[in-house]
Amino acid sequence: MLDTFTVGDQQRLADGESVIIGRGLAPFVAYTRATYEQRGLRRRIGQELATVNRDLALARAKVVDDADYERMISVSGGPMEMQK
Repeated sequence: MLDTFTVGDQQRLADGESVIIGRGLAPFVAYTRATYEQRGLRRRIGQELATVNRDLALARAKVVDDADYERMISVSGGPMEMQK
């Protein structure tokens, strides 16, 4: 008898469940915990997200500052004019 795992069976899989197929083995269902179920991983991802958001905000602020500086130089005639 041949073990099969139909499309209908696959559609009934719950979140985190997957079908494992190995040569010479019958297909079986395995469960993988989601990120929100792993406190340490969830905290680490949150910390990295906060770091990326902070760096992005700083980079955006620098772009705005650079644009303001360039605009100021073009209006005043250059950096030396600003010092007089």
